[in-house]
Amino acid sequence: MKKWKKMMAILVTMVMAVSMAACGGGGGGEAPEEKALTSGHYLLYSLYDEADDITLDREFLIMAELAESYLTLHGDGTGDLYLEGQAVEKMTVDEENGFLTYDDDSAMPMEINGEEVIVTMDDGVSCMIWTFVKEEGETAGGDAGGTAAASGEMAVLDYSEDGEVFFEYPSDTFAFEHKYGLDYLNAADGSVSISFVADWDMEEYAATMEGYQVYVNENGGIYEEGLSYGGYEAVRVTYESVFSVDQYTYIFFGEGAGKYVGISACASADEQAGLDANAAQIDAILNSVSLG
Repeated sequence: MKKWKKMMAILVTMVMAVSMAACGGGGGGEAPEEKALTSGHYLLYSLYDEADDITLDREFLIMAELAESYLTLHGDGTGDLYLEGQAVEKMTVDEENGFLTYDDDSAMPMEINGEEVIVTMDDGVSCMIWTFVKEEGETAGGDAGGTAAASGEMAVLDYSEDGEVFFEYPSDTFAFEHKYGLDYLNAADGSVSISFVADWDMEEYAATMEGYQVYVNENGGIYEEGLSYGGYEAVRVTYESVFSVDQYTYIFFGEGAGKYVGISACASADEQAGLDANAAQIDAILNSVSLG
C-alpha cells in the first residue's frame, strides 16, 4: 500500500487548513518579543505516522521524492515550511511556548532540540511527527555534504566528514551541486540529474533494498541484478513516477570496505528519452566510483 502518498495528502491538507488541532491539546501563542532566536535551514530527515506506527527515514523520503521538504527559521520570529512543492511562508515561530502558527488560527507544536526541530501535525484524525535536521552549509560536511575538486572533474561525497566516495564526471556536460542536503550531478542541458545517498551499515542497506522492492511491486518497476560498477556488484530499479522517470542504481561495497556499505545513485529525467540519451555517461560516472 502506498502509505507515503496517503500521508502526504493528509499532511498538505493539514498545513494548508485554516484550523488545526495540536497533539495533546493547546493552541498557537503570540511570537515572543524580539530577542536572540533560532535561525537556520533544516532538512526533512524522518516522518513518523502515529496512527500506523510507521517511520519513514531519509533514504525512503528520497526515494519517495520528498527529500526537498524543509523548514527555515529566520531568527526573527518567522519561518518557512516547504512540503511537496507547496510553501507555507512567514509562519510565526513561538519558541517560548513551542508552536509554529499559520494564518493566526493554525498551530503546530514545535520542539527545538539542538540541531533538530520536531514539528507535530494533527488534524484530529491523523497525527504525524516531522523531524528536520539543520543543514550546516552548501559545501561543508553534513548529513549528505560534498565538495567538488578544483578541477571540476571529481565529485567528492564526504558524509559527515567521516569518509569519502569519489565519482569522476565530464565537467563540460555535468556540474556537481549540493542542495537540500543532497549531492547532485546535473546535466548542463537539464536532461538528467543524478543524486547520491550512502548507507552506513547493513541495516540501512536492508532498508534501501526493501524500498527498491516497493518500487518494483507497487510501481511496476524493472529490477536488474548482476550489474557491476567500479568492481563492485550492483542492482538497478527503473520506474516511472508521477513527475519523472527514475533509475536507482545501488553500488554495494560490502562490510569492511570503508565507512559505508554502499551508495544509491538516482538518475532522474522528465522522460525515458532523457535517461536513454545519457545512458553512456551515467554508466561511465558510476563505473568511476572509488572510496577514500
